[in-house]
Amino acid sequence: MELGAVVEGAGVNREKPPSQVLLVSWLDTWSDSRWASYAKARKTQPQPCQSVGFLVCQDDKRIVLAPTISQDECDRLVIPMGAVTDIRELVESKRGT
Repeated sequence: MELGAVVEGAGVNREKPPSQVLLVSWLDTWSDSRWASYAKARKTQPQPCQSVGFLVCQDDKRIVLAPTISQDECDRLVIPMGAVTDIRELVESKRGT
C-alpha cells in the first residue's frame, strides 16, 4: 500500500499512518540581536540540525516529517528542501542478527 493510501473498514475511510522513518540533516536559520562587529557577523553560519520522523510527504519545495503519529493524526515539521543537506532512511535492525 502506498504512503497516504486510504484504509477502508467498519464504514470509516482514513489514511494509513506513514511508515517510512527518515533522518534529515538540514541547515537552520538563526538570529542574534546582540551587537557585533562586521568581522564577527561575517563569520556567522547557519546552524546544522538533524530531525527524525515519519515521512508524510516530499516534493521539490519541502519535506514534511511527523515526529509523533497516532492512528489518524500527526504533528508536523516542515523543512524547506533548499535547507536539506542529507536524507537517510532509518531501518529497524532485527534482533538476534
